[in-house]
Amino acid sequence: MASTSGSVFSETLKETTNTKLQELSKRRAAFEAKKSTILSSLDGHDKIKRLITLSDGVKSCYAIKLDSSGNVAEPVSTRTSLEVELKNLDSFIAQARYDPSVSVKTLEKWEASLLGHLDTMSLKYAYASLYAQLVTESLAPEAPSGPTEVEEGGDEEMTEPFETIESARKLEAKQQWEQDVFVPAQVDEANLGRFLKELFVDEPTDSSKKAKARNILAKSIQDFEAKLAEPNQFSAYTLKWVIEGLLATTSYSGEIADVLNMRISALDSWSWGDNVPLEQRRKISGVYNVHMEEELLQSIFLQYIGVKWSVFFKRAFKSFRKMGGPWLDVRQPIPELEKLRREYYLRNDIVSGWQTDSVQHVRRSTHRKDYFMARLLDKESQQVEILDGQEEVLIPTSPQFEMAGYSACSPMALSVPQCVPQPRKRKMRSVRAAARSPSFRPGPEHSETESDRESDSAKKNPMQVKQRLLQILSTEAVICSRIHNDFTALHSSFDRWDSLLPHTTIHAILSFFGVSETWLQFFNKFLEVPLKFADDPADTPIRTRRRGTPTSHILSDVFGEVVFFCLDFATNQSTGGSLLYRLYDDAWFWSASHDAATKAWATMQRFAAVTGTRLDTAKTGCIRISGNPDVTPAIHSDLPKGDIQWGFLRLSPQTGRFEINQALVDSHVEELQRQLKSKQKTVFSFIQAWNSYANTFFTSNFGEAANCFGRSHVDAMLETHSRIQREVFRTGAVPGTEGSELGANSVVEYLKALLHRRYGVEDIPDAFMFFPVELGGLDLRSPFIPILQIRNSILADPFSLLDEFKQAEIEAYHKAKQHFEESDHSQNHWVPNGPGEADNFFSLEEFGRFREEIWCEYDKELVDVYRKLLERPDDRGGIETDVGVASGLSALAGSHHADTLRGIKSEWHSMEPYWRWVVTLYGPEVIARFGGLRLVDPGLLPMGMVSLFREKRMSWQD
Repeated sequence: MASTSGSVFSETLKETTNTKLQELSKRRAAFEAKKSTILSSLDGHDKIKRLITLSDGVKSCYAIKLDSSGNVAEPVSTRTSLEVELKNLDSFIAQARYDPSVSVKTLEKWEASLLGHLDTMSLKYAYASLYAQLVTESLAPEAPSGPTEVEEGGDEEMTEPFETIESARKLEAKQQWEQDVFVPAQVDEANLGRFLKELFVDEPTDSSKKAKARNILAKSIQDFEAKLAEPNQFSAYTLKWVIEGLLATTSYSGEIADVLNMRISALDSWSWGDNVPLEQRRKISGVYNVHMEEELLQSIFLQYIGVKWSVFFKRAFKSFRKMGGPWLDVRQPIPELEKLRREYYLRNDIVSGWQTDSVQHVRRSTHRKDYFMARLLDKESQQVEILDGQEEVLIPTSPQFEMAGYSACSPMALSVPQCVPQPRKRKMRSVRAAARSPSFRPGPEHSETESDRESDSAKKNPMQVKQRLLQILSTEAVICSRIHNDFTALHSSFDRWDSLLPHTTIHAILSFFGVSETWLQFFNKFLEVPLKFADDPADTPIRTRRRGTPTSHILSDVFGEVVFFCLDFATNQSTGGSLLYRLYDDAWFWSASHDAATKAWATMQRFAAVTGTRLDTAKTGCIRISGNPDVTPAIHSDLPKGDIQWGFLRLSPQTGRFEINQALVDSHVEELQRQLKSKQKTVFSFIQAWNSYANTFFTSNFGEAANCFGRSHVDAMLETHSRIQREVFRTGAVPGTEGSELGANSVVEYLKALLHRRYGVEDIPDAFMFFPVELGGLDLRSPFIPILQIRNSILADPFSLLDEFKQAEIEAYHKAKQHFEESDHSQNHWVPNGPGEADNFFSLEEFGRFREEIWCEYDKELVDVYRKLLERPDDRGGIETDVGVASGLSALAGSHHADTLRGIKSEWHSMEPYWRWVVTLYGPEVIARFGGLRLVDPGLLPMGMVSLFREKRMSWQD
């Protein structure tokens, strides 16, 4: 149904585009003929007659409205600059007929201006025709239906015949996936049950807070299931948020809603049908994902159920976390004696202060909002945004390492906790014993009970959340290494989680939490999908999935997060409140306590062992940093070995700073060359591939600049992007048309040479590459501009903030000491009884002991430093508009199609900083050559088809 509708729309759009291109060709030919006639009629006439002929010709070519005498018509209130010029010229020419003081030089200037307007129109038609040729090359007949391979120099999905031989890599990925999902996992259910009881059930000597929290969770599940069992779950409104914009009419929505309501009311009889076709798709990172192609109504039905359960569990787990008792707060409790001493010496009450604006408060709030159950939805209408190219680099497989502790698992990958300083005089347990026997028994009670209000955004962008995670890690490394002189971080990822997660584990945990048998049976049917690859021979048997979860389904995310909640809670319990920053199957942990990191790692290992999952050695690493650069602290033998890596970044154990892995970049430069070769058949495909790979993919995996990374990180990104372009476009690296070589130093040079070779166009303005398509540009994106915009605002050295903080703390200490010594303490209700303590101010060490737990109320305190390190500075980059560009922007406001402008707009302050830079840099040349900021008049552009090209998601060559 959807494909037929889409096909009709596509064909109609192609017909409309072809008609528009034919009309453009006719209009250009007519204009050039008229221009030729005008120019030829100038011969043999005096300068006045030449001016009259040219003026009349320009009026005709630009369709200027005239009065009965041939002059520009009134009124003049909405004149364009050309109309004003022509109207004035009518009067000036009349003067020149009689007034001999009008010089020849002035007449020649007027003539040159009129000739310039004709040349400008020719130039606009030339670039409109070039645009038409680029659209035409993209409208070439599509390849036969079915999976396609890409010939060298060709564009995928458009013209290439289907290659029947799959690449070895693609075939290997398929075979590995089949081995993973069609063989059931072996899970020790008794061991898993013991783990869950130990984690969620109180011991006899403990209070009943865990049992109470679990019972409340089970009751909320029962209430939610009862609500889902109510009739008429689906309506036109429901379908709108289930799949936005899918349905066009209310009656159509009503029919679908009726069918879906019947399905949910007969949940026990639901099934996938005979089988669900499978298709392999290559991601930009080189990974092959397997996608299910179920029918439309099935997708809507499962989307609804998945969203409902996702929102429910997000709220339920947040409630569990905020419930007094079970979940331990990252903020360490301040002993009563310490509170009394601080109140005596500092004359303030810190009981409420430590809960409002402290480093620990920021950590907890950030974690709970962005990294706790991050894959679950906050509300039903929330959308997940992923731009083309926003994928994580695939880390090459590293040598296997031996892990102590639980042998049934490997290591783990991407998420983040924080520095949690342990009480300084606390007696430490044996690190090795802690690693091998993680305890979930809470220490002194410090549970999360306040209901911090964290707003839920309408959209989620997973890549932005990952970028923020790296910034938090870098900030913690700076602070912990300087404040505590010790910092340990570990990072791991679960190996092929979506493919290997045992169904037994999912069933056991959902059942433990109180999900009913009705829904458990439905979930089992959802997991056990009858599958068959679409390109398999007809006699290939249908096989039932026995492991892992169906991809691209919110319900699969729900199962994963419910299982991972056990890991989050177990880490919280075993480390005394530390946070595991986890983004689905990627986990990060760090702390100023090496002991806490060791416990966290042991917890991850045990979790993997009891759930029948495993950690990925290639994505596992651990570092330990000392505040003294000359000291290399030892890492406990139970902790994993290996680097901490994400994207193209590697965390240096020497400096605690992220560095770009240039060797890994090199491997992707070669891949970018290969992909660009496959996209050369059409310029639009080439630019889309460049924007997705060279701009978005590389930039995303370099990490988003922030103060915590320092200016050296920004410079490294700029230098690497420059090197990428030189390497990609060196002579012969990406061949030109028909195998010819087009040597270039940049993508702009290469595209100009390609357009000249292919279409004979010369002297192409840079703006044609970078301007948005609405103004007649190709929308090529520069990776340099966004980085340069913030370079000068980034801190040169993030550690300088810690130096300022230490000085500020000393000054605050001496100020407080002076105030104490000048005050009368005889009326205090409590007085320290140690020798001399009543009259002598406490030490600097004690003054700063709880600097992470409380708001200290002096400038440049630690929470200010923490926030400053996380800042991404202003990206305006100091660019201001000049008079010429400002005039060009104003002209856009009064033009036709002004409301369709994207990127470069008529209002300076309504533009994103990137586009302000682009229009200021490239705009003057466009105005000089094209008479304004439009390279092509909007009526000449086939915007419907261009938008279709631009919005189409890239598919990458195998």
